[in-house]
Amino acid sequence: MTVLRNKTKALAEQRDSRADPRRYVVRYVLNELRRFLEDGMSKITYKVVKHDGGWAYEANGTYSEPFPTREAARKAARLAASEQTAPGETTQISYEDEKGRWHNEVDSGTDRPKTSVEG
Repeated sequence: MTVLRNKTKALAEQRDSRADPRRYVVRYVLNELRRFLEDGMSKITYKVVKHDGGWAYEANGTYSEPFPTREAARKAARLAASEQTAPGETTQISYEDEKGRWHNEVDSGTDRPKTSVEG
C-alpha cells in the first residue's frame, strides 16, 4: 500500500496540480495488473529450423518430424500453436506428489498458454 501511495504522490507531483491523482492511480494499478497477468501466463514459441535433412519446428527443446520445405514446417507450426491455445474440457486431475500423497483437482481447460511462431 505504501508503494501505491508513493506512486500516487509522485504521479500527482508530475502532473498539473488541478489533475485528479486518482486517475493516475487507476492507470498504475491497471498496468501492474496487466503486467502480473502477462508474466503469470506461460508462453510457447514454435521456431521453424533446419533439422534432420529438412525443416521442422521446435518448441521447448522438442522437434517435430521433418518437413520437405520451410513453408510446410511453418504451416504445421501454426497449426500446432493454434491447437495449443484452444480451450479444453473441464476435467478431474489426480496426481501423486514427491511425498507420495495423492491430490485431486479440477481443471477448467481455459488456462491456455500464449503461442507464437518464428522463422
